[in-house]
Amino acid sequence: MSEHHYAVIMAGGGGTRLWPVSRKERPKQLLPLIGQETLFQSTVKRLENLFPPERILVVTIEEQAREMKEQAPEIPAENYLIEPAPRGTASVVGLAAMVLKNVTQMQAWQYCRLTISYAM
Repeated sequence: MSEHHYAVIMAGGGGTRLWPVSRKERPKQLLPLIGQETLFQSTVKRLENLFPPERILVVTIEEQAREMKEQAPEIPAENYLIEPAPRGTASVVGLAAMVLKNVTQMQAWQYCRLTISYAM
């Protein structure tokens, strides 16, 4: 992967669609729904063979950033972008695009058995 490519993990969801399992305080990306890893951790793991941690950006909300930093300490703190207000997918991609030029975006709430390198 080119040194100019970055992965963007969209991880600012409010936990409303998987209620009652996930809630605003514990959205699905911060839950270990399958196995021991949270969905966020498994997303980071899927990217590890393609992007070094310094080329992974996480877009999230203030209330979730601390726990995500604890769950993925290998990603530099400055690579967490905080949404000023949650406005959905387009605003997350727009925020990332303001910082980067080449973006591969991933959502932290997806489960996938295949590695991302298989898909690329």
